Amino acid sequence: MNLVDIWRLLNPTARDYSFFSRVHKSYTRIDYFIIDSKLIEGVTQSKYHNILISDHSPISMGLKILLPKVQYCWRFNPQLLMDKQFQSYLSECLSQFLETNDKGDVSDSCLWETCKVVLRGHIIAYESSLRREKRRRLSEIESILPSLEQTFRSSKAQSDLNAILKLKYEYNSILSDQVSNLLIKLKQKQFELGDKADKLLAAQLRGVQASRAIHQIKSQNGTLLTHPKEINNRFAEFYKHLYSSSCPELSTIGHRFLDSVDFPKLNDCAREELEEPFTLCEILEAINSFSNGKATGPDGFGVEFYKANANAVAPLLLRMVNHSIEKNKFPDSFYEAHICLLKKKDRDVTEPSSYRPISLLNCDQKLITKILATRLNKHVASLIHTDQTGFVPGRFSFFNSRRLLNILYSNQSKSSKAAVLSLDAEKAFDRIEWSYMFSVLDRFGFGENFKLLIKMLYSSPKSAVLTNSDRSVFFPLQRGTRQGCCLSPLLFDLALEPLAIHLRNHSEIRGISCGHAEVKLSLYADDLLLYLSDPSSALPLLMESLEAFGSFSGYSVNWEKSVFMPLGQGLDADFLRSLPFRITEDHFTYLGLVIPKNCKNIFSLNFTEAINKLKISIDKWRVLPLSLIGRVNAIKMVSLPRFIYLFQNLPIYLPHSF
Repeated sequence: MNLVDIWRLLNPTARDYSFFSRVHKSYTRIDYFIIDSKLIEGVTQSKYHNILISDHSPISMGLKILLPKVQYCWRFNPQLLMDKQFQSYLSECLSQFLETNDKGDVSDSCLWETCKVVLRGHIIAYESSLRREKRRRLSEIESILPSLEQTFRSSKAQSDLNAILKLKYEYNSILSDQVSNLLIKLKQKQFELGDKADKLLAAQLRGVQASRAIHQIKSQNGTLLTHPKEINNRFAEFYKHLYSSSCPELSTIGHRFLDSVDFPKLNDCAREELEEPFTLCEILEAINSFSNGKATGPDGFGVEFYKANANAVAPLLLRMVNHSIEKNKFPDSFYEAHICLLKKKDRDVTEPSSYRPISLLNCDQKLITKILATRLNKHVASLIHTDQTGFVPGRFSFFNSRRLLNILYSNQSKSSKAAVLSLDAEKAFDRIEWSYMFSVLDRFGFGENFKLLIKMLYSSPKSAVLTNSDRSVFFPLQRGTRQGCCLSPLLFDLALEPLAIHLRNHSEIRGISCGHAEVKLSLYADDLLLYLSDPSSALPLLMESLEAFGSFSGYSVNWEKSVFMPLGQGLDADFLRSLPFRITEDHFTYLGLVIPKNCKNIFSLNFTEAINKLKISIDKWRVLPLSLIGRVNAIKMVSLPRFIYLFQNLPIYLPHSF
């Protein structure tokens, strides 16, 4: 097999040991690094270390691997907040900074930016000092221990053994702290959360951790790229193009389209509430509303830092916001974000479009958008029709699914021409044009201050893509709403509502009658479902409206992935063959539910399928080191929500024999 014991190869005459038997009080070498002989050239060293934690010694090997150096992204270590000495040190640094610099000769925005930079420097210095002291002590123990062990081998005295065990305990404690910090950086807390119903367990069960690395990606010409830097550059190129505007100014067609729409208006009371200045209380509430453990933005400060220093930080943040509003621009770091990528289910992993971009924003921006979103949440239902259920407080996805089932299983004749059409929007959140979005906010009747804040948030954002622990250069964004921003879902709903109003009021696009009402469309964010009583006359008008709307808004439909399901047999076969959609005669998937034309198939296509998936999942989980309570939590976290979702959305038709 051409394998070698690399330590023996590098140390042909040396004598060292890897195991200590406390029973026999003897030393042996029973741990090895066995490697392929092709790797010998790259090996720089191999050595046995002191036996400190277990009865085996660690063995290390240095292997020279030429990988490009990646950019370092600093992140605040929340474990430091458990150190009272650090808390005192940080408070003192902040007080000294304000005493020295807060004298009115610098702007509040500059003061805030400088404060973050200075505190970051102090934190890094404190951590470095802490690491140096720990390394010094570890080195000291490592130098003392061999002589003690040598003495013990000869004397076998209990006092020597006790001295060895005491040093090992101290060594183990220092290493445990270091490992704890590393686990936080890796977001893997197996020691304390492995079996609990936490994000870690969910990630293990769903295989998220294994899917984070991106090993290959297709270039524009279809060539597979495998080098980490090339992969990172490819994603940066892809998203730079995706976020490039194709309509910087609202076109004449756009103005004409919006002029034809009858917009609901924000009432005076709501407008005044949205226009009110930010308060210190709102900032403190926003800080405390975020959960710990969230990924940080480019500045590295997590929400734990803001929570621990809320009383000192919140007033500075409020001053920065007020100064920025006065100058019509936030500080430069406010606009920066990292884009992390999550693979979409059942998609080609080599295609850049198969990943969902999530923006990791700095906490100061998230706090401001959180306040705006909290205010807007109180009034958005008065502007968005009940057809839209996505991200609107008090509305749920099962409103849409139950409406769909009521129409499907009403008395539709076999000769009916009625049909439902599920549209697939391409990168809907990422393609919304800002010129269009700002015009929509104006027509909904938002006040000048609120519109100014939105324009400030979108004045000069820039992002960098994170892949395989590497970061691209920052590139400007010219359109889209950031997925990861508290305000983005509401802005997207508002941006899509003019299309919904247009289709709803289009007299020649007729919906399906259900009871005493005509139902024409249902929306859940960008999922648009249309009910058509006469598709042959409605579809040309619908496609014309969607094309016109997309020309200035950025909204684009993937016709090939859109699904058309006739409810009867009245449509001509030639007409169906001419459609650009995927035609289905029996069922289609909507909001994660399989919707069959025959109600008797609901159970088999959804509940039976969910039970089968649960059985497969349980088999897969057998290899995970889970206790009984861990297995219970696994089902509660992964499978139970799925069944609850099915019970909320779908009826179960019981046979007469039940």
